Amino acid sequence: MASPLTDLVLPAATARFVLLANHVLTAAPAATARLQAHRGRLLRIEVAGWRVPLPPPPPLTLRITPAGLLEAPEPDEVLPEAPDLRLEVDASQPVEAARRLASGEVPPVRVEGDAGLAAEITWVLANVRWDIPADLERVFGGPLGATVARAGAQLAGDVNWLLQNLRWDVGADLDRLFGPQMAQPLHQLGRVLSQAVRGALQAASTLGEQLRARRG
Repeated sequence: MASPLTDLVLPAATARFVLLANHVLTAAPAATARLQAHRGRLLRIEVAGWRVPLPPPPPLTLRITPAGLLEAPEPDEVLPEAPDLRLEVDASQPVEAARRLASGEVPPVRVEGDAGLAAEITWVLANVRWDIPADLERVFGGPLGATVARAGAQLAGDVNWLLQNLRWDVGADLDRLFGPQMAQPLHQLGRVLSQAVRGALQAASTLGEQLRARRG
């Protein structure tokens, strides 16, 4: 059944993800060289442990190109029922996932399928990182790059203070606003939102520290 998610949001999100993944791979020739031998093989990325009270992202199928990069199959393309490799991303700890992403790492991933391809993908996941500070320097450069770095350092200090001093009792606030019975269904959502905020703050702090360290 057609829906706004599948018709509009999902294709756009897939395209952005592929662009980012290929940007990271292009900066690591050793990774693309390893993947070139597996051209045409299909990867399916799935999310496990989804805790957000929203529908989880649907499985994403990608194909390895002759250049050792990734591409999404055409929407009307008929794909095999089973991919060559299945990657299950652990989404059960959103705060830790945000911190890892800000450090250029990926959340824990379980790999299943073809042994040879699994070995190469495992190597790529362990050795290829997204150097966010380097990308910011390439984008801004010069005096503006230094300004961005100083802003990152200030951000790191401010965020660290917030992480140490911010104590939001979501459940208590919901009880006061709606009463215990009405607030109960909202407690889970409140906890998830609180975790998301904390994860975003930690990710911002990590990025700020990286910028400060890079600029000295």
